[in-house]
Amino acid sequence: MRISQAPSLDIMKASVLSAHGDILIRGAAVPERLGAGTTGYSLNTKGAGADPVWEDILGIMTTRGDIIQRGAVIPERLAAGIMDKMLVSNGPGANLTWEYNNMFMDINNVAYRIKILDIGVWNMNNTDVKDVVHGFGDIRTILNITVMIYHDSTSFMYPLNCVSAGTGDVQGGIVALNVTEINLTRKVGGYFHDPAFNDPVMNRGKVFITYLM
Repeated sequence: MRISQAPSLDIMKASVLSAHGDILIRGAAVPERLGAGTTGYSLNTKGAGADPVWEDILGIMTTRGDIIQRGAVIPERLAAGIMDKMLVSNGPGANLTWEYNNMFMDINNVAYRIKILDIGVWNMNNTDVKDVVHGFGDIRTILNITVMIYHDSTSFMYPLNCVSAGTGDVQGGIVALNVTEINLTRKVGGYFHDPAFNDPVMNRGKVFITYLM
């Protein structure tokens, strides 16, 4: 029912709000009734110029242990994590993640953690540099970075900064660390400059970042 003119509150209650739980909203032109929603539903606005609606926000959580987080635009489901993982904030603008509780204390009771990143695809035989996004808001919290490289056979791993047994030359390392990326490089003509490290699709290895809590 629509209200064509401004009635008294008693008339409004009697003629418009017909069921327990109804609410009054401003329609396109006049006040209107919004019926009581379904149990468990939440009232959500659709912005200026649109009626609010009752929606099953909890319906996006399909498994026991799921939680709701604010996504880029709307609430989103974060699936229940693997057993023994903990919920970790990755700073403003980034989603929450489930991660293992890898917090440690040094002899001075300073808390630190280790973050592990995939290098991603890196054909080292053809490309001598690779950038890896680290996700830190303040790089001054980073204490140390170790990079391990996978051989194409996945049977071997090598530190990126390994030393040649013959010449003693360092075979690669970290060129720079900026506010968004870790810049990796390998030695031209070195051990990694080889067809054994040119798989076009595999993850090339891991980056281990030790940082202050």
